Amino acid sequence: MPDRLDHLRHRIEHAPSDPDALTQLGSLYLEQGRFEEADALLSLALEIDPGWYPASISLAVCRHSTRDRDGAMQILTAAAEEARRNEDSEAFDLVRDTMESISRHD
Repeated sequence: MPDRLDHLRHRIEHAPSDPDALTQLGSLYLEQGRFEEADALLSLALEIDPGWYPASISLAVCRHSTRDRDGAMQILTAAAEEARRNEDSEAFDLVRDTMESISRHD
């Protein structure tokens, strides 16, 4: 894990506006229970690319993990609308599945 962490930090250092690297590091922090750091990176990834669905899904999971269900659902609703606008059925399905999962765990 330290190698992966170092690798992702290095990627972000050299490409700070790479939403994929930000999302991967944010997701790693999420796995580690480092919710504030995860939220910051995932939010930044979405600022850079509002249509980056992996960041939307991970940020929603992060918010739900910190008992912010409404925040999680707002993020997923916006992501679903974006996916529908872009006619991206794969992204829409992933977002919908995450919404259903969050609803089941309440």
